Amino acid sequence: MPLYEFHCVHCQKTVELMLSLSSANPDLCPNCHQTGSMEKLISRVNFKMIGSGGYKADFKKKTFQSPLNDVPSIEDAERALKKDI
Repeated sequence: MPLYEFHCVHCQKTVELMLSLSSANPDLCPNCHQTGSMEKLISRVNFKMIGSGGYKADFKKKTFQSPLNDVPSIEDAERALKKDI
């Protein structure tokens, strides 16, 4: 379950609560017991990717190859037409 931070506008205390994604925000402050005083805060997240995986290891292409590299140039196309004539 995710950890959320809430701030009470009445007592100015910040609390961390573990809530499920589908649960409603708390209405009652656990410190001052005022109803309707809790505001959800936007928190920073901190995680570290360990081992292989992620963008650099699995998804980032080592070299870029344009699909246009396989398209013949106009000069090559003209040479091919002249050979057929």
